[in-house]
Amino acid sequence: MEHTGYKSHLANMDTRESEARLENLEELLVSMRLSASKGETLYDYLENQVLASDQDMYDEDKDACVMMSLHAAKGLEFDVVFMVGMEEGLLPHARSVGDEHQIEEERRLCYVGMTRARELLYFTMAAFREAYNEPYPTVISRFIKEIPQHLLEVRAFDWDDLI
Repeated sequence: MEHTGYKSHLANMDTRESEARLENLEELLVSMRLSASKGETLYDYLENQVLASDQDMYDEDKDACVMMSLHAAKGLEFDVVFMVGMEEGLLPHARSVGDEHQIEEERRLCYVGMTRARELLYFTMAAFREAYNEPYPTVISRFIKEIPQHLLEVRAFDWDDLI
């Protein structure tokens, strides 16, 4: 903060808002130092902050659909879970293909998502996606293919079925 001059800029503004921002920055620094003292990396710190903020916003008593990332879902449970985009290129992400460590990490994330469901778990995928104004067929995620078939109930819908 000293290097960028942001701290002195806020101090010179001398307003309630600038004081609040300075306090927030100090809290951020204290939080980051605590994280570093535990041996956590910046990635760990940021992941924990995203997880905490998403979970803080979740209200179990509300009758609502909650959308969140697989990372944010850790530690939570829901009666019904929809995992969307269960396609090669999305889960696992195209950047992970070819890196077995990354594939395993995404497999663990997929497992986290699947184990959030108490009653029902739905996987969805698009039949086609579009890139450069050209449609292309999708391929079902390898993680779904790894599930024993007798545990799955597969349903395919045609657009005409929905209207």
